[in-house]
Amino acid sequence: MLVALLLLFGCGPTVVPRGENLEEGLRQIREADGAPLYYAGREFEGLPLTHVEFEPPGRGLFGYGTCEIPAGTDGGCAPPAQVQIFPFDPAAWRAAFGCHRLPSLRGVPTVRHDGLVLFTGRTVVKIYASSPAQDRRVALALRPVGNEGAAPSSLPPPPREVRELVAAVCG
Repeated sequence: MLVALLLLFGCGPTVVPRGENLEEGLRQIREADGAPLYYAGREFEGLPLTHVEFEPPGRGLFGYGTCEIPAGTDGGCAPPAQVQIFPFDPAAWRAAFGCHRLPSLRGVPTVRHDGLVLFTGRTVVKIYASSPAQDRRVALALRPVGNEGAAPSSLPPPPREVRELVAAVCG
């Protein structure tokens, strides 16, 4: 059994994500019905798109760059930049703790809640990068999957009830 584990994982560090099935994930997103999923393109500030996950309806995860899990350790690591997309859930946001409002960005409400969060349509875009400044640059690079051109200047605004709930909870 130990020999099989060593062959499977090797003795050195594990690099994640490995960039597998990117095209299939992007194809599934392009062909899906519903609100667009936003990402920062196939490359962001020299970091290649290395991970795409899609779960209908309206959930996605995009990773940029890689990280190394040191040999002999349990756990994982996060790539240098990530974009998470999921439908807005009023119950989850009513229970949000520790968020605070930021100035609007690209015409949509924005908060800091364990990452930079943009509310667009009925979709939440959550960004994790190496710093708040890089979070903002990722937000400025967002475009719908399938749009390989320049990022649009604004994103679709959320409905009034989403804006009001976010303002009430995140102050």
